[in-house]
Amino acid sequence: MNRYSGADWVIPGGILQLNESVEECITRNVKDDLGVTLHSLRLFGVYSGKELLNRVEESGDEYHTVAIFMYRVRRRIISK
Repeated sequence: MNRYSGADWVIPGGILQLNESVEECITRNVKDDLGVTLHSLRLFGVYSGKELLNRVEESGDEYHTVAIFMYRVRRRIISK
């Protein structure tokens, strides 16, 4: 699953909001990006480390933690 963001195809993702669980964040971002409702999320793995460091000149370094989940799709919303 991926989405088109202008010049590139990317994996759906987003930023965790205050008081939001990781599962809620994933479900919300995938629905917003792809129009797909996810169900039965299961944690596959959590990854972090030096290889996920993103150097940003203006604001400093950004460190990322990536959580990979397996899921089931019940239905797809198709907009006209």
